[in-house]
Amino acid sequence: MQNEDQARNRILETAQESFFRDGIRAVTMDELALRLRMSKRTLYQHFDSKKSLLREVMLGMTRRVDQALNESIAVRRDEFRLRLRAVLKALADALPNPSQRFFKDLQETAPEVWRELMEVRGGIIRRRFLPLFEEGRSQGALRRDLEAEVVLKLFEAMVQGVVTPANLSQLPLTAPQLLDRIVTVLMEGVLEPRARSQPTQSDQRRQEKQP
Repeated sequence: MQNEDQARNRILETAQESFFRDGIRAVTMDELALRLRMSKRTLYQHFDSKKSLLREVMLGMTRRVDQALNESIAVRRDEFRLRLRAVLKALADALPNPSQRFFKDLQETAPEVWRELMEVRGGIIRRRFLPLFEEGRSQGALRRDLEAEVVLKLFEAMVQGVVTPANLSQLPLTAPQLLDRIVTVLMEGVLEPRARSQPTQSDQRRQEKQP
């Protein structure tokens, strides 16, 4: 049993390295068997297709991300802002950095794998971040006029809508870099402090109407 598990893990590690570096289309089961120095028959005994192998690679990646989040959240920090940043850094560090070709291939050849990954990712975001946002609101670190559930929905929508194969295949940004931009917008907005402090036209009109 141990030898079987070792062989399976070795296949997954080699497949992930090949997929992430060369893209999905460029990787064949023949090449993987050659790299692993095993027969195709043995390889197919563990994974019956390249798509099933890709699926397990991606789900394994999400499990590692979930574990990294769990470990980071377990570390107590007095200031919520520092705690949130530490958790988000752990998330960014746990994310792999595949090539743009990989994400283009994922979008075009295995959209069903990505949809499943989105569902799993959404569950992880809810499970790990809702208690964190509730904690921040109870401490007064998050605005009290925004429920933790609303903050979570905004965060989830931004992650699920921005960190996508289409964007990662086109933008000159990695997944961790996109995540950092999302966190910056969520926590600080898109306006510079100077612009946030300037009165709007409606503010000026209200002031002009006052006696």
